Amino acid sequence: MEKAENRQPSFFYWRSQRAVDEVQKRLAECQNLILYDLETTGTNPLYHRIIEIGAIWLKKKDGKFVEEDRLHRYIRLPECLEFPEEIEKLTGISREQLDKEPYEEECLEDILFFFEDLPVSGYNNMRFDDLFLKQCFYRHGIEWCCQDSFDILLMARDFVPSESVENFKLETIADYFGIEAEHYHSAFSDAEVTAKLLNCMMTCYQEGKRADYHGNLRPDIERIAYWGKEGQENETDKPVKRIYIALKENQTKIFYDVINGVWYTESRDIDMEWLEERCWEILGVSTEKEFQAFRATKKV
Repeated sequence: MEKAENRQPSFFYWRSQRAVDEVQKRLAECQNLILYDLETTGTNPLYHRIIEIGAIWLKKKDGKFVEEDRLHRYIRLPECLEFPEEIEKLTGISREQLDKEPYEEECLEDILFFFEDLPVSGYNNMRFDDLFLKQCFYRHGIEWCCQDSFDILLMARDFVPSESVENFKLETIADYFGIEAEHYHSAFSDAEVTAKLLNCMMTCYQEGKRADYHGNLRPDIERIAYWGKEGQENETDKPVKRIYIALKENQTKIFYDVINGVWYTESRDIDMEWLEERCWEILGVSTEKEFQAFRATKKV
């Protein structure tokens, strides 16, 4: 299933050097992880289901992640659930094919045994795959708690200049790094491509090739306000958790995506390092976790 967040946004993505360094540190300490990809019947984990999972157990050797084992499963849908025609066209998976596969509850043991509590990684997994997997386990009374989650889409936004690519879909970024795929929108094929991208990102961290910009405007902040929703109203609805920044005498739209831990801004002119520090100062917080926990409106 195409993940909408991969499309090129009208906002510029940004996260601080502190945040980038923190990801690099966590990734450097990680010796084993599960890189995975899902195909689903839609985009909302409450309404839609997983139909394919491709997962690769990666182990770090000589500073690179190499494959140790793999898991691939197709998952049968309950008869009461529809299988959209557009999903069949996108993935090449048919209802007839799925009807020969085990149901969701029959696959859980294999998935749990393979994933254990290892860190996970994927492409846009924090906004898509992780949510689907958590909801899948929740339906069967299981709480899934991985050690950590690394989103390679966010890493790509750290290192690939937005003006250099048409969008941030997996195939576009893979092509940017010269990675070829057998085909896309197949869980295991996408997982294989993403595993190669992960090692590209490791090289980018080591070489410090960050696609960054440094604005110098420091406008006064008028208000900091949280807004969110659970994303349960309909099939296309999605969870949203944002902290909006209203500026005095400046109409630039800026918000912090709490789920992904990144900023989005309409302008490259704002000094975002300063703006983040100023927001933390106004709210009296000293860590990103404390900032992410803000659930109010603060007038300055």
